[in-house]
Amino acid sequence: MNFIIIPIIILIGVVIIISIIPNKKKIKTKDNLDVLQKDLKEETPIIINEVDSLFEIIEYFMFKLPNAFYFFEDNSSTKFVQFVGSTGSVRSKYTVDICIPNEDKTSLNNARNFFKEFEIDDYDDSLIFFRKEISNKPKEGVLFLFISFFEVFELDKVQFILKTHMKENFKNSKYNIDDLKFEFDKSHYNEMKDEILQFKSTYSNPKQTLPKKRSRRITQEVKDKVWNRDGGKCVECGSNENLEFDHIIPHSKGGANTYRNIQLLCEPCNRSKSAKIG
Repeated sequence: MNFIIIPIIILIGVVIIISIIPNKKKIKTKDNLDVLQKDLKEETPIIINEVDSLFEIIEYFMFKLPNAFYFFEDNSSTKFVQFVGSTGSVRSKYTVDICIPNEDKTSLNNARNFFKEFEIDDYDDSLIFFRKEISNKPKEGVLFLFISFFEVFELDKVQFILKTHMKENFKNSKYNIDDLKFEFDKSHYNEMKDEILQFKSTYSNPKQTLPKKRSRRITQEVKDKVWNRDGGKCVECGSNENLEFDHIIPHSKGGANTYRNIQLLCEPCNRSKSAKIG
């Protein structure tokens, strides 16, 4: 009897072990995943201390997010430098600025030494603003940033983060602004300035070209055709004196110098027409 029971017990034990092993593996895999996800969530943000990385970020925001508004704030001093982009009816405008309380005489004097030409006078006396336009010139923004922190605010070391009150402007950004943390030391300030001056934009910088000025000149060929068509006389009064070649649709309103848009008018009729058009 024992010879029958023992193999059965062994078989049952093997089946139980086989069924348990995969479950243990699954539990182990799930536990590892949970730990990994927890580690990722609690991962310490990367501190950026390379000037070229800062330049690339500011450059990206300038060219790809022209309406972005954000500022870099130092953790310890709460001093900040603000970047503002705006797209107007004529052209995009990008500025960088700092504001200094009037009672902070040291920073105010420093700012006037470095940024006197950028001082804004149209604010109340409690805050003094210094604003520089840096459109299409990201390196100017980076220089302004470091001059502000190291020269104006006289900080020996900065640990700043990027903040904004308009996060909707960054929803399509390739950078997660909550992860952008920076650290720079004044001891490397001169090296950083030299490095910044060597930067070249990686984005195409379309030149703003003015439209070509349209010529009022009527070719001799067109004049001959118009003269023959109108019989060498004013089409309004029939006079053949003091004739002028007139644009039917005025040149100022987009009229062309073509045969169909030119007519013969005497000087009085032409002046009368001009007065009516205004």
